[in-house]
Amino acid sequence: MKRLLIFLMIITSVGALYSCRKMLEIQPNDRLLEDAVFSDRNAIYGVLNGIYTQMGDADSYGNGLTMTVTDLLAQYYSTYPRSYNELVAGSYNNTTVTALTDPIWLKSYNLILQNNILQGHVKRDRNNGLSEADRQIILGESYAIRAFLHFDLVRLFGPVYAIDSTSKAIPYNTDEKQRVQAIVPAREVLQRIWQDLDSAALLLKNDPVITNGVTNVTSTVMADNFMQRRNLRLNYFAVRALQARVALYTGNKATAFQMATEVITRAQKIFPWSPAEASLVGGPGQDLVFSSENIFALLNSKLYAYYLSLFAPVLTDNAILKPDEKGLLTFYDNNINDFRYRGWWRLDPATRQKTKTFIKYMHPVDSLAVSFYMQPLIRISEMYYIAAETSTDPTEGLNYLNAVRTQRGLIAVTNPADLPDAIAKEYRREFWGEGQLFFFYKRKNIALVPTTAGTATTTTFTPQRYIIPLPPSEVLNR
Repeated sequence: MKRLLIFLMIITSVGALYSCRKMLEIQPNDRLLEDAVFSDRNAIYGVLNGIYTQMGDADSYGNGLTMTVTDLLAQYYSTYPRSYNELVAGSYNNTTVTALTDPIWLKSYNLILQNNILQGHVKRDRNNGLSEADRQIILGESYAIRAFLHFDLVRLFGPVYAIDSTSKAIPYNTDEKQRVQAIVPAREVLQRIWQDLDSAALLLKNDPVITNGVTNVTSTVMADNFMQRRNLRLNYFAVRALQARVALYTGNKATAFQMATEVITRAQKIFPWSPAEASLVGGPGQDLVFSSENIFALLNSKLYAYYLSLFAPVLTDNAILKPDEKGLLTFYDNNINDFRYRGWWRLDPATRQKTKTFIKYMHPVDSLAVSFYMQPLIRISEMYYIAAETSTDPTEGLNYLNAVRTQRGLIAVTNPADLPDAIAKEYRREFWGEGQLFFFYKRKNIALVPTTAGTATTTTFTPQRYIIPLPPSEVLNR
Protein backbone atom coordinates (compact mmCIF):
# COMPACT_ATOMS: atom_id res chain seq x y z
CA MET A 1 0.00 0.00 0.00
CA LYS A 2 2.82 2.43 0.87
CA ARG A 3 4.45 1.79 -2.48
CA LEU A 4 1.15 2.47 -4.25
CA LEU A 5 0.85 5.76 -2.39
CA ILE A 6 4.33 6.73 -3.60
CA PHE A 7 3.23 6.08 -7.16
CA LEU A 8 0.09 8.10 -6.72
CA MET A 9 2.35 10.96 -5.60
CA ILE A 10 4.54 10.46 -8.64
CA ILE A 11 1.52 10.46 -10.94
CA THR A 12 0.21 13.60 -9.25
CA SER A 13 3.59 15.28 -9.72
CA VAL A 14 3.47 14.46 -13.42
CA GLY A 15 -0.01 16.04 -13.44
CA ALA A 16 -0.54 18.37 -16.35
CA LEU A 17 2.71 17.27 -17.93
CA TYR A 18 1.37 13.85 -18.82
CA SER A 19 -2.05 12.27 -18.38
CA CYS A 20 -2.16 8.99 -16.47
CA ARG A 21 -5.96 8.80 -16.19
CA LYS A 22 -6.24 5.88 -18.60
CA MET A 23 -3.50 4.01 -16.73
CA LEU A 24 -5.44 4.41 -13.51
CA GLU A 25 -8.54 3.02 -15.21
CA ILE A 26 -6.96 -0.10 -16.64
CA GLN A 27 -4.16 -1.07 -14.25
CA PRO A 28 -5.46 -2.71 -11.06
CA ASN A 29 -2.05 -3.73 -9.74
CA ASP A 30 0.45 -1.24 -8.32
CA ARG A 31 3.37 -3.03 -10.00
CA LEU A 32 1.64 -2.78 -13.37
CA LEU A 33 0.82 0.83 -12.65
CA GLU A 34 4.48 1.47 -11.87
CA ASP A 35 5.61 -0.15 -15.10
CA ALA A 36 3.03 1.84 -17.05
CA VAL A 37 4.18 5.16 -15.57
CA PHE A 38 7.76 4.51 -16.64
CA SER A 39 7.01 3.02 -20.06
CA ASP A 40 6.77 6.35 -21.88
CA ARG A 41 9.47 8.91 -22.61
CA ASN A 42 7.38 11.96 -21.79
CA ALA A 43 6.09 10.39 -18.58
CA ILE A 44 9.66 9.71 -17.43
CA TYR A 45 10.56 13.32 -18.04
CA GLY A 46 7.42 14.28 -16.18
CA VAL A 47 8.40 12.21 -13.13
CA LEU A 48 11.79 13.89 -12.95
CA ASN A 49 10.19 17.29 -13.43
CA GLY A 50 7.81 16.42 -10.60
CA ILE A 51 10.71 15.74 -8.23
CA TYR A 52 12.19 19.15 -8.99
CA THR A 53 8.76 20.71 -8.50
CA GLN A 54 8.34 19.06 -5.09
CA MET A 55 11.74 20.35 -4.05
CA GLY A 56 10.05 23.74 -4.14
CA ASP A 57 7.54 22.74 -1.44
CA ALA A 58 7.51 24.46 1.95
CA ASP A 59 9.00 21.45 3.75
CA SER A 60 11.89 21.29 1.29
CA TYR A 61 13.86 24.04 -0.48
CA GLY A 62 10.86 26.26 -1.09
CA ASN A 63 10.95 27.36 2.51
CA GLY A 64 12.35 25.15 5.30
CA LEU A 65 15.82 24.54 3.85
CA THR A 66 16.20 28.11 2.63
CA MET A 67 14.09 30.95 4.05
CA THR A 68 13.00 29.70 7.47
CA VAL A 69 14.65 26.86 9.40
CA THR A 70 18.23 27.19 8.16
CA ASP A 71 18.21 30.99 8.00
CA LEU A 72 16.70 31.27 11.47
CA LEU A 73 19.38 28.90 12.77
CA ALA A 74 21.92 31.28 11.19
CA GLN A 75 20.46 34.09 13.36
CA TYR A 76 19.52 36.23 10.36
CA TYR A 77 16.35 37.54 12.01
CA SER A 78 15.62 39.21 15.33
CA THR A 79 11.86 39.55 14.74
CA TYR A 80 9.96 36.33 14.00
CA PRO A 81 6.80 34.44 15.00
CA ARG A 82 6.73 32.78 18.42
CA SER A 83 6.66 29.36 16.81
CA TYR A 84 10.36 29.84 15.97
CA ASN A 85 11.49 30.86 19.49
CA GLU A 86 12.92 27.50 20.55
CA LEU A 87 14.57 26.88 17.17
CA VAL A 88 16.41 30.20 17.27
CA ALA A 89 17.39 29.69 20.92
CA GLY A 90 18.74 26.19 20.28
CA SER A 91 16.15 24.38 22.42
CA TYR A 92 15.54 21.64 19.89
CA ASN A 93 13.92 19.00 22.12
CA ASN A 94 10.60 20.72 21.79
CA THR A 95 7.49 19.92 19.80
CA THR A 96 7.52 23.36 18.17
CA VAL A 97 10.96 22.56 16.74
CA THR A 98 10.15 19.03 15.63
CA ALA A 99 7.07 20.45 13.89
CA LEU A 100 9.53 22.44 11.74
CA THR A 101 12.34 19.93 11.24
CA ASP A 102 10.60 16.55 11.05
CA PRO A 103 8.74 17.50 7.83
CA ILE A 104 12.08 18.38 6.20
CA TRP A 105 13.38 14.90 7.03
CA LEU A 106 10.24 13.15 5.81
CA LYS A 107 9.97 15.19 2.62
CA SER A 108 13.62 14.72 1.71
CA TYR A 109 13.50 10.95 2.12
CA ASN A 110 10.23 10.77 0.23
CA LEU A 111 11.87 12.62 -2.67
CA ILE A 112 14.90 10.34 -2.44
CA LEU A 113 12.62 7.30 -2.67
CA GLN A 114 10.80 8.69 -5.69
CA ASN A 115 14.14 9.45 -7.27
CA ASN A 116 15.48 5.94 -6.58
CA ILE A 117 12.39 4.39 -8.21
CA LEU A 118 12.87 6.59 -11.27
CA GLN A 119 16.55 5.74 -11.43
CA GLY A 120 15.90 2.02 -11.18
CA HIS A 121 13.42 2.03 -14.04
CA VAL A 122 15.60 4.14 -16.31
CA LYS A 123 18.48 1.73 -15.69
CA ARG A 124 16.43 -1.42 -16.32
CA ASP A 125 13.83 -0.52 -18.91
CA ARG A 126 14.80 -0.35 -22.57
CA ASN A 127 11.41 -0.02 -24.25
CA ASN A 128 10.49 3.44 -23.00
CA GLY A 129 11.49 5.55 -25.99
CA LEU A 130 14.56 7.05 -24.35
CA SER A 131 17.67 7.55 -26.44
CA GLU A 132 21.02 6.75 -24.86
CA ALA A 133 21.67 10.49 -24.59
CA ASP A 134 18.35 10.91 -22.76
CA ARG A 135 19.20 8.04 -20.45
CA GLN A 136 22.57 9.49 -19.50
CA ILE A 137 21.17 12.93 -18.78
CA ILE A 138 18.28 11.60 -16.68
CA LEU A 139 20.48 9.20 -14.72
CA GLY A 140 23.10 11.90 -14.22
CA GLU A 141 20.53 14.26 -12.77
CA SER A 142 19.05 11.46 -10.66
CA TYR A 143 22.41 10.63 -9.05
CA ALA A 144 22.94 14.35 -8.43
CA ILE A 145 19.50 14.81 -6.85
CA ARG A 146 20.14 11.93 -4.45
CA ALA A 147 23.49 13.40 -3.46
CA PHE A 148 22.07 16.93 -3.14
CA LEU A 149 19.26 15.85 -0.80
CA HIS A 150 21.44 13.61 1.37
CA PHE A 151 24.10 16.30 1.66
CA ASP A 152 21.73 18.84 3.16
CA LEU A 153 20.25 16.20 5.44
CA VAL A 154 23.67 15.33 6.85
CA ARG A 155 24.60 19.00 7.10
CA LEU A 156 21.43 19.66 9.12
CA PHE A 157 21.01 16.50 11.20
CA GLY A 158 24.59 15.18 11.29
CA PRO A 159 27.50 16.04 13.59
CA VAL A 160 29.97 18.86 13.09
CA TYR A 161 32.09 17.05 10.52
CA ALA A 162 35.29 18.98 11.21
CA ILE A 163 35.52 17.55 14.73
CA ASP A 164 33.44 14.37 14.47
CA SER A 165 33.07 12.43 11.23
CA THR A 166 32.62 9.01 12.85
CA SER A 167 29.38 9.45 14.79
CA LYS A 168 26.24 8.04 13.24
CA ALA A 169 24.40 10.67 11.25
CA ILE A 170 21.62 9.68 8.82
CA PRO A 171 20.66 6.79 6.50
CA TYR A 172 21.90 6.85 2.91
CA ASN A 173 19.04 5.44 0.90
CA THR A 174 19.64 3.92 -2.53
CA ASP A 175 16.72 1.49 -2.22
CA GLU A 176 13.59 1.51 -4.40
CA LYS A 177 11.48 0.09 -1.59
CA GLN A 178 10.18 1.95 1.43
CA ARG A 179 11.79 0.32 4.44
CA VAL A 180 13.88 1.21 7.46
CA GLN A 181 17.46 2.04 6.53
CA ALA A 182 20.50 1.84 8.80
CA ILE A 183 21.85 5.11 10.18
CA VAL A 184 25.47 5.30 9.10
CA PRO A 185 28.42 7.47 10.22
CA ALA A 186 28.80 10.92 8.70
CA ARG A 187 32.00 9.87 6.94
CA GLU A 188 30.21 7.06 5.12
CA VAL A 189 27.37 9.40 4.13
CA LEU A 190 29.84 11.84 2.59
CA GLN A 191 31.70 9.03 0.81
CA ARG A 192 28.48 7.81 -0.77
CA ILE A 193 27.50 11.35 -1.70
CA TRP A 194 30.83 11.67 -3.50
CA GLN A 195 30.30 8.38 -5.31
CA ASP A 196 26.91 9.55 -6.55
CA LEU A 197 28.37 12.87 -7.67
CA ASP A 198 31.21 11.14 -9.52
CA SER A 199 28.61 9.00 -11.30
CA ALA A 200 26.57 12.10 -12.09
CA ALA A 201 29.53 13.99 -13.52
CA LEU A 202 30.47 11.06 -15.77
CA LEU A 203 26.92 10.63 -17.05
CA LEU A 204 26.58 14.38 -17.66
CA LYS A 205 29.85 14.75 -19.56
CA ASN A 206 27.84 15.53 -22.72
CA ASP A 207 25.33 17.82 -21.00
CA PRO A 208 24.10 20.40 -23.55
CA VAL A 209 24.91 23.16 -21.05
CA ILE A 210 28.62 22.61 -21.74
CA THR A 211 28.37 23.52 -25.42
CA ASN A 212 25.08 25.42 -25.69
CA GLY A 213 24.93 27.21 -22.36
CA VAL A 214 21.70 27.68 -20.44
CA THR A 215 19.49 28.29 -23.53
CA ASN A 216 16.50 30.13 -22.10
CA VAL A 217 14.32 29.53 -25.19
CA THR A 218 11.42 27.16 -24.54
CA SER A 219 9.35 25.04 -26.89
CA THR A 220 6.08 23.17 -26.59
CA VAL A 221 7.73 19.74 -26.57
CA MET A 222 8.50 18.51 -23.07
CA ALA A 223 11.59 16.53 -24.02
CA ASP A 224 13.05 19.53 -25.83
CA ASN A 225 12.33 21.76 -22.86
CA PHE A 226 14.17 19.30 -20.67
CA MET A 227 17.36 20.05 -22.56
CA GLN A 228 16.80 23.80 -22.25
CA ARG A 229 17.07 26.10 -19.24
CA ARG A 230 19.67 23.76 -17.85
CA ASN A 231 20.22 26.02 -14.85
CA LEU A 232 16.85 24.74 -13.60
CA ARG A 233 18.32 21.22 -13.49
CA LEU A 234 21.27 19.67 -11.72
CA ASN A 235 23.42 20.08 -14.80
CA TYR A 236 27.10 19.17 -15.22
CA PHE A 237 28.40 22.42 -13.74
CA ALA A 238 25.93 22.23 -10.84
CA VAL A 239 27.38 18.80 -10.06
CA ARG A 240 30.93 20.19 -10.09
CA ALA A 241 29.79 23.08 -7.89
CA LEU A 242 28.17 20.65 -5.48
CA GLN A 243 31.39 18.65 -5.41
CA ALA A 244 33.21 21.84 -4.44
CA ARG A 245 30.75 22.28 -1.55
CA VAL A 246 31.09 18.67 -0.44
CA ALA A 247 34.89 18.61 -0.66
CA LEU A 248 35.16 21.79 1.39
CA TYR A 249 32.74 20.42 3.98
CA THR A 250 34.95 17.35 4.45
CA GLY A 251 38.10 19.46 4.68
CA ASN A 252 39.50 18.44 1.29
CA LYS A 253 40.58 21.92 0.25
CA ALA A 254 42.64 20.83 -2.76
CA THR A 255 39.68 19.08 -4.37
CA ALA A 256 37.33 21.89 -3.42
CA PHE A 257 39.64 24.36 -5.16
CA GLN A 258 39.89 22.10 -8.21
CA MET A 259 36.13 21.79 -8.57
CA ALA A 260 35.36 25.44 -7.86
CA THR A 261 37.96 26.72 -10.31
CA GLU A 262 36.77 24.30 -13.00
CA VAL A 263 33.34 25.90 -12.74
CA ILE A 264 34.85 29.40 -12.75
CA THR A 265 37.12 28.71 -15.71
CA ARG A 266 34.70 26.79 -17.88
CA ALA A 267 31.35 28.26 -16.90
CA GLN A 268 31.72 31.93 -15.98
CA LYS A 269 30.55 32.91 -19.47
CA ILE A 270 27.60 30.54 -19.16
CA PHE A 271 26.62 31.99 -15.77
CA PRO A 272 27.72 35.63 -16.13
CA TRP A 273 27.54 38.26 -13.41
CA SER A 274 24.26 40.12 -13.15
CA PRO A 275 24.59 43.79 -14.11
CA ALA A 276 24.43 46.54 -11.50
CA GLU A 277 20.94 47.55 -12.60
CA ALA A 278 19.62 44.13 -11.53
CA SER A 279 19.55 45.44 -7.95
CA LEU A 280 17.67 48.64 -8.82
CA VAL A 281 14.18 47.94 -7.51
CA GLY A 282 11.46 48.99 -9.91
CA GLY A 283 13.85 49.53 -12.80
CA PRO A 284 13.55 47.80 -16.16
CA GLY A 285 16.48 45.54 -15.35
CA GLN A 286 15.30 44.45 -11.88
CA ASP A 287 16.47 40.90 -11.18
CA LEU A 288 16.84 40.44 -7.44
CA VAL A 289 17.76 36.74 -7.63
CA PHE A 290 20.68 37.55 -9.97
CA SER A 291 19.28 34.95 -12.34
CA SER A 292 22.19 34.81 -14.78
CA GLU A 293 24.48 33.71 -11.92
CA ASN A 294 22.34 30.73 -10.92
CA ILE A 295 24.13 27.48 -11.66
CA PHE A 296 21.17 25.58 -10.22
CA ALA A 297 17.80 27.04 -9.31
CA LEU A 298 14.25 25.83 -8.90
CA LEU A 299 11.35 27.09 -10.96
CA ASN A 300 9.07 27.55 -7.97
CA SER A 301 5.50 28.62 -8.68
CA LYS A 302 4.94 29.06 -4.91
CA LEU A 303 7.89 31.42 -4.42
CA TYR A 304 5.91 34.65 -4.21
CA ALA A 305 3.32 33.10 -1.91
CA TYR A 306 6.17 32.20 0.47
CA TYR A 307 7.42 35.78 0.28
CA LEU A 308 4.01 37.16 1.16
CA SER A 309 3.64 34.82 4.13
CA LEU A 310 7.11 35.47 5.56
CA PHE A 311 8.45 38.88 4.56
CA ALA A 312 5.68 41.13 3.24
CA PRO A 313 5.72 44.55 4.96
CA VAL A 314 1.98 44.31 5.64
CA LEU A 315 2.67 41.56 8.19
CA THR A 316 2.73 42.26 11.93
CA ASP A 317 5.80 41.73 14.10
CA ASN A 318 4.20 38.49 15.28
CA ALA A 319 4.20 37.12 11.72
CA ILE A 320 7.17 38.60 9.83
CA LEU A 321 10.82 37.55 9.56
CA LYS A 322 12.92 40.70 9.90
CA PRO A 323 16.30 41.81 11.30
CA ASP A 324 16.89 44.80 13.53
CA GLU A 325 17.74 47.67 11.18
CA LYS A 326 21.02 48.52 12.93
CA GLY A 327 21.97 44.86 13.02
CA LEU A 328 21.22 44.58 9.31
CA LEU A 329 23.45 47.55 8.52
CA THR A 330 26.21 46.00 10.63
CA PHE A 331 26.09 42.87 8.46
CA TYR A 332 26.70 45.13 5.46
CA ASP A 333 29.43 47.17 7.20
CA ASN A 334 27.07 50.18 7.07
CA ASN A 335 27.50 50.31 3.30
CA ILE A 336 24.11 51.19 1.84
CA ASN A 337 25.55 51.03 -1.67
CA ASP A 338 26.20 47.31 -1.52
CA PHE A 339 24.06 46.04 -4.40
CA ARG A 340 22.56 43.33 -2.18
CA TYR A 341 21.55 45.80 0.50
CA ARG A 342 20.00 48.28 -1.91
CA GLY A 343 18.23 45.54 -3.87
CA TRP A 344 17.02 43.15 -1.18
CA TRP A 345 15.94 45.57 1.55
CA ARG A 346 13.25 48.22 1.24
CA LEU A 347 11.24 50.52 3.46
CA ASP A 348 7.62 50.94 2.45
CA PRO A 349 6.23 53.64 4.79
CA ALA A 350 2.69 53.05 3.57
CA THR A 351 2.60 49.61 5.20
CA ARG A 352 2.64 48.30 8.75
CA GLN A 353 6.43 47.80 9.00
CA LYS A 354 8.43 50.98 9.62
CA THR A 355 11.89 49.53 8.96
CA LYS A 356 13.35 47.76 5.93
CA THR A 357 12.02 44.35 5.01
CA PHE A 358 13.43 41.58 2.83
CA ILE A 359 12.14 41.77 -0.76
CA LYS A 360 14.49 39.47 -2.67
CA TYR A 361 11.59 37.12 -3.49
CA MET A 362 9.03 39.79 -4.18
CA HIS A 363 7.02 39.36 -7.39
CA PRO A 364 9.18 40.81 -10.20
CA VAL A 365 8.11 43.75 -12.32
CA ASP A 366 8.13 41.67 -15.50
CA SER A 367 6.23 38.39 -15.32
CA LEU A 368 7.90 37.32 -18.57
CA ALA A 369 11.41 37.82 -17.22
CA VAL A 370 13.80 34.87 -17.10
CA SER A 371 13.99 35.37 -13.33
CA PHE A 372 10.24 34.79 -12.87
CA TYR A 373 9.68 32.07 -10.21
CA MET A 374 13.43 31.38 -10.05
CA GLN A 375 14.72 30.34 -6.62
CA PRO A 376 18.53 30.09 -6.33
CA LEU A 377 20.17 27.00 -4.81
CA ILE A 378 23.73 27.24 -6.19
CA ARG A 379 25.27 30.44 -7.57
CA ILE A 380 28.58 31.22 -9.26
CA SER A 381 29.57 33.61 -6.44
CA GLU A 382 29.88 30.66 -4.06
CA MET A 383 32.51 29.11 -6.30
CA TYR A 384 34.61 32.27 -5.97
CA TYR A 385 34.25 32.16 -2.18
CA ILE A 386 35.32 28.51 -2.12
CA ALA A 387 38.29 29.26 -4.38
CA ALA A 388 39.24 32.20 -2.15
CA GLU A 389 39.12 30.04 0.96
CA THR A 390 41.00 27.07 -0.50
CA SER A 391 43.70 28.74 -2.59
CA THR A 392 47.21 28.13 -1.26
CA ASP A 393 48.19 31.62 -2.42
CA PRO A 394 46.67 34.39 -0.24
CA THR A 395 46.98 36.93 -3.05
CA GLU A 396 45.13 34.62 -5.41
CA GLY A 397 42.53 34.08 -2.70
CA LEU A 398 41.99 37.83 -2.44
CA ASN A 399 41.57 38.03 -6.20
CA TYR A 400 38.79 35.45 -6.15
CA LEU A 401 37.05 37.20 -3.26
CA ASN A 402 37.39 40.64 -4.83
CA ALA A 403 35.94 39.36 -8.09
CA VAL A 404 32.62 39.00 -6.27
CA ARG A 405 32.97 42.18 -4.23
CA THR A 406 33.51 44.20 -7.40
CA GLN A 407 30.27 42.80 -8.82
CA ARG A 408 28.46 43.83 -5.64
CA GLY A 409 29.65 47.45 -5.73
CA LEU A 410 32.33 47.07 -3.05
CA ILE A 411 35.99 48.05 -2.92
CA ALA A 412 38.70 45.41 -2.88
CA VAL A 413 40.13 43.81 0.27
CA THR A 414 43.89 44.28 0.08
CA ASN A 415 45.33 42.67 3.22
CA PRO A 416 45.65 38.86 3.04
CA ALA A 417 45.28 38.72 6.82
CA ASP A 418 41.73 40.00 6.43
CA LEU A 419 40.72 37.22 4.01
CA PRO A 420 39.05 34.75 6.44
CA ASP A 421 36.94 37.45 8.08
CA ALA A 422 36.07 38.98 4.71
CA ILE A 423 34.86 35.60 3.39
CA ALA A 424 32.64 35.14 6.46
CA LYS A 425 31.15 38.59 5.96
CA GLU A 426 30.46 37.83 2.32
CA TYR A 427 28.58 34.65 3.22
CA ARG A 428 26.41 36.70 5.59
CA ARG A 429 25.56 39.25 2.90
CA GLU A 430 25.26 36.99 -0.12
CA PHE A 431 22.97 34.14 0.96
CA TRP A 432 19.92 35.71 2.61
CA GLY A 433 16.96 33.45 1.92
CA GLU A 434 19.12 30.64 0.52
CA GLY A 435 19.99 28.64 3.64
CA GLN A 436 23.77 28.54 3.21
CA LEU A 437 24.99 30.68 6.13
CA PHE A 438 24.10 28.18 8.87
CA PHE A 439 25.99 25.45 7.01
CA PHE A 440 29.01 27.79 6.72
CA TYR A 441 29.01 28.31 10.50
CA LYS A 442 28.57 24.59 11.15
CA ARG A 443 31.36 23.61 8.77
CA LYS A 444 33.75 25.92 10.60
CA ASN A 445 32.31 25.13 14.06
CA ILE A 446 31.96 28.84 14.81
CA ALA A 447 31.45 29.35 18.56
CA LEU A 448 30.22 32.95 18.53
CA VAL A 449 27.65 33.50 15.79
CA PRO A 450 26.73 37.13 14.99
CA THR A 451 23.06 38.03 15.19
CA THR A 452 21.07 40.92 13.76
CA ALA A 453 19.56 41.81 17.13
CA GLY A 454 21.98 44.74 17.45
CA THR A 455 25.26 46.20 16.24
CA ALA A 456 27.61 43.76 18.00
CA THR A 457 25.44 40.93 19.28
CA THR A 458 26.38 37.25 19.19
CA THR A 459 25.02 33.95 20.42
CA THR A 460 27.05 30.93 21.50
CA PHE A 461 26.95 27.72 19.48
CA THR A 462 28.39 24.51 20.91
CA PRO A 463 28.94 21.53 18.61
CA GLN A 464 25.76 20.02 20.02
CA ARG A 465 23.72 23.11 19.17
CA TYR A 466 24.70 22.62 15.53
CA ILE A 467 22.98 19.21 15.45
CA ILE A 468 19.25 19.06 14.78
CA PRO A 469 17.84 15.92 16.46
CA LEU A 470 16.50 13.15 14.26
CA PRO A 471 12.72 12.69 14.32
CA PRO A 472 11.72 10.60 17.37
CA SER A 473 10.09 8.00 15.12
CA GLU A 474 13.43 7.40 13.40
CA VAL A 475 15.15 6.74 16.70
CA LEU A 476 12.39 4.49 18.07
CA ASN A 477 12.26 2.32 14.95
CA ARG A 478 15.95 1.34 15.11
